[in-house]
Amino acid sequence: DNNITNKIEFPATMVGNPTFKAILFSTTFDSILEAIKSLIRKPYGCFEQTSSTTYPMVMALQLLVELRKQYELRSDTEMLRKIDEIEKQIKENLEDGYKKLISFETSEKGYEWFGSGPGHEALTAYGLMEFKDMAKVTDIVDMDMVKRTALWMLKRRNEEGGFKRNSRALDSFGRASAEVTDAYITWAMTEAGLKNEI
Repeated sequence: DNNITNKIEFPATMVGNPTFKAILFSTTFDSILEAIKSLIRKPYGCFEQTSSTTYPMVMALQLLVELRKQYELRSDTEMLRKIDEIEKQIKENLEDGYKKLISFETSEKGYEWFGSGPGHEALTAYGLMEFKDMAKVTDIVDMDMVKRTALWMLKRRNEEGGFKRNSRALDSFGRASAEVTDAYITWAMTEAGLKNEI
């Protein structure tokens, strides 16, 4: 019997006509691919908003790279075809996201929500990690830009072992304490390969 029946009751006070969609997956892999597809979005907005669509796609691409290795070992051409299709969509959107992100570089070489100076240290640290992760799975990242961003961050160090801070904050980003911000920036810079400099 291939029929599935499920009764759904809606409250009498409900306004409008509900619309919903059910998807059945024959394999866990198909479920994972559908979850990855749900992360594919067109980048928009300021640096932080663009990152909120772009960075998840970077992570999804990292997962697809690992899945590809497994299905190549199995010579599973059908699954590899599905991976290729999703990778193509992600890479197109990542390229758009990357172009948008680098447009927020300030004239001083840090990053800020809308690209106006001065740069914001915590936001720039976040971008530095995003660009480094993106470079692991694509060839679109300008590594000279990553280097100059890291150098800008190094110049923002203060004499107390932390970092100077642009006091501007949008939403909750940028409102963390100095200690938390310093720790985050230090972590981001070491993740970006600057352990010796830090």
